Amino acid sequence: MANASEKRRLKALLGNYPHTAGIKSRAIASDRFDLDFTEVEPVWDGFDAMVRHQAYDVSAIGLP
Repeated sequence: MANASEKRRLKALLGNYPHTAGIKSRAIASDRFDLDFTEVEPVWDGFDAMVRHQAYDVSAIGLP
């Protein structure tokens, strides 16, 4: 387990959209955790791994 002064690293899956640009460029960040982004094109190809295998700690998902 990381000590209190270390940031936690989280695996993230987010698409490349105007509303995710600040997070992906790290202009918007947290002092508690860092996001390690996985690039999947198109992003919905990563949804199966996220839902069935919990491959990411953080993800957006499209709903029908």
